[in-house]
Amino acid sequence: MRNQIVRKMTESRVLFIFMAALLLLYPFFNSYSFAGEIVIPPISSKAHLQTNGPLGELDNGDWWSNVSGGNQPHIFLIYVPPAVAADFMIQLDLFDPECYQTDGEMDELKGRSWDPTTFRILAPDGSTVITEQTFPPSASTSQQWISFASFTRGQYGAGIYQLTSSTVGDDENTFRIRIREADPDQIAESGDEIHISILKSTFQFYENGCVDMYYYVPQLPAIYLANFDLELDGSVTHFSPTGATSAGTVSGDGIWNNSESSSLPPPSGDYIEFPENGWWKTQICATSYNQFIFYPSMAYFINELPSTPQLDITITDGVDQVVKNQNVQYAMVVTNNGNGPAQQIVLTVVLSTGLTVQTFGHGGALLAPNQLSWPLSLIRPGESVSLTFDATVTSAAPAAVVAMAQASYQDLLFNNYLSSQAIDIDQLAVRGVIAGTVWHDPNENGLLESGENGMANISLSLINSSGQIIATTTTDANGQYTFVDIPIGSYRVQVDMGTLPPDWGPTTNNEQQWFLITDQGESYLDVNLGFNNLETPVELTSFTAIASVGLITLKWTTQSETENVGFNVYRSEQPDGVYQRLNRSIIRGAGNSQSKNNYSYEDRDIAPAKTYYYKLSDISYAGVETMHGPISVTSLMQPTEYKLEQNYPNPFNAETIIPIQLSESGETKVIIFNLLGQEVRRLVDQTLPAGRHLLHWDGKDQMGQLVPAGIYFYQLSVNGFTQMRKMQYVR
Repeated sequence: MRNQIVRKMTESRVLFIFMAALLLLYPFFNSYSFAGEIVIPPISSKAHLQTNGPLGELDNGDWWSNVSGGNQPHIFLIYVPPAVAADFMIQLDLFDPECYQTDGEMDELKGRSWDPTTFRILAPDGSTVITEQTFPPSASTSQQWISFASFTRGQYGAGIYQLTSSTVGDDENTFRIRIREADPDQIAESGDEIHISILKSTFQFYENGCVDMYYYVPQLPAIYLANFDLELDGSVTHFSPTGATSAGTVSGDGIWNNSESSSLPPPSGDYIEFPENGWWKTQICATSYNQFIFYPSMAYFINELPSTPQLDITITDGVDQVVKNQNVQYAMVVTNNGNGPAQQIVLTVVLSTGLTVQTFGHGGALLAPNQLSWPLSLIRPGESVSLTFDATVTSAAPAAVVAMAQASYQDLLFNNYLSSQAIDIDQLAVRGVIAGTVWHDPNENGLLESGENGMANISLSLINSSGQIIATTTTDANGQYTFVDIPIGSYRVQVDMGTLPPDWGPTTNNEQQWFLITDQGESYLDVNLGFNNLETPVELTSFTAIASVGLITLKWTTQSETENVGFNVYRSEQPDGVYQRLNRSIIRGAGNSQSKNNYSYEDRDIAPAKTYYYKLSDISYAGVETMHGPISVTSLMQPTEYKLEQNYPNPFNAETIIPIQLSESGETKVIIFNLLGQEVRRLVDQTLPAGRHLLHWDGKDQMGQLVPAGIYFYQLSVNGFTQMRKMQYVR
């Protein structure tokens, strides 16, 4: 409310403003000050704190103290961190604490006589009164700093102290608050800095201008940013931690903004859904003598943005693969990359199945066989703390073991923070073996028989499911080879054709087969590879079968073709059974070609959940038919329900597969969300046929940018069915 100051103006308006400014500044020129002091509001602020009596008019601007409003005192918070020395004397002063006007200050008489004002300070326990004093109307305390309370951190402990102010009657009292020495060791951001914030109070502009209110918003579903009694005067602007701005609403006379009510919000106030986590700013601009309230439902600071810590963690055991019963040592580093100290730090480490803690130090506590916790002391900006612990890879270890570290901590205002997760992933290496013989198979029957000789000095590669060569070897004099110490995964063996005689090709299909190594450490000792001098019109590089609901698709690729008429496809229900030709007419080939050619054939005459064996033949101009295969595939069942399966691998750091199952075709959506419920990526938004589908996500958002590591949700929606699951992305 713009208070009507009762004055008798005998000079011109210009002279009045000039003299008023001098009167406002006069007490600060004549009061003593301290190098490390903090003052609320700051001297630079264009608004004063003002407490009205409960019997005043509600539209004078003070809802908090009014009997028709909050009917409660004003509240200010004093933050004393644990790093303050126990014997340090905290001295709290009040400027012009009484309600009495001596020399043009902004205390206002509303009744026949001036009313007393009471200040009280409570210890962090919320009940112990440290000091309570009532200031009667008097010139002896007017327009000067008055010592109010002195106490040590050791007397009442670290934490948040409450200072309250209340005025009886209907007068209006303007004042300031000061901590004489708010930085005990005089070292910036060392962790012992004392701060003062405002929780519930009223302001009055003493000249036209703006004030900035800073407040920390944790992760919340919504906030209400309220102001009271601005009389539709001026403007309100909100600034998010990333700099996004939004215009706020301006309250009317005696009501909260965005409403017609004098009731405390909600529902009034500017509603912001899913606000950004961090320090927000609200700027309020108004004209002189406008008394108002700003209330974000949390403590705030005037014209001061407090410093903020940011803890980042690394964890590593220095290896990428481990074996069962192996002891590993994890090293962690916690670094403060923010601009403010971090206090009350708790570092927690959670180990996955297959890891058990053995030894730890640094004051840690074992919460469970696979969970550790360390309380850490103050970490200042730029500082780091290093810790280690030992663990054992147990016999129950799965394909990968994971150690995850995360820290909870507070700033000097006791706001709670949570660091990002640090993750170390080790693949379980087992002693899997793939071995066999490369031999000359003159009768081309694919069987290693007596009298058939091994082929020496043939080079082989072991290839994983990503197409990477993880090991190479060469056959010995007997044509034998061995790959040992193979980690968990799927692998196939490939011969370097350049080490075979010219025009020789395979008589077996073992190069096309995949061999699975699990945590059992399987051994495949008869992966034999036969070769012969094959005079064939077709050089076949691949022959595969892909099953889907009601359909098996055969695909093959030729590297070259010589006098090739075309192909026939044969099928059997047994690997050594009778093969029946499927295609009615020959599948035409390329004749003579030195280029790669791709072919396919669809077999729709199949039963569900049944294994079929296929052979492919090529036919030369001379009528010679050469057989390839067999290969096998199992047809799929028609799904009977909609289902969203768990992604794999999970957690993942490159790409993951999301299986979905549709009992009927329909408009299908698969969407990935972050923890805030925001859409990150739309994997599918189209009609899909019934059946099982494998979707791939590469950890990128809709714009092709890699998303941050963390927890994500993915949701299937089709024909009224909806299901959601959770997955973890690590980087």
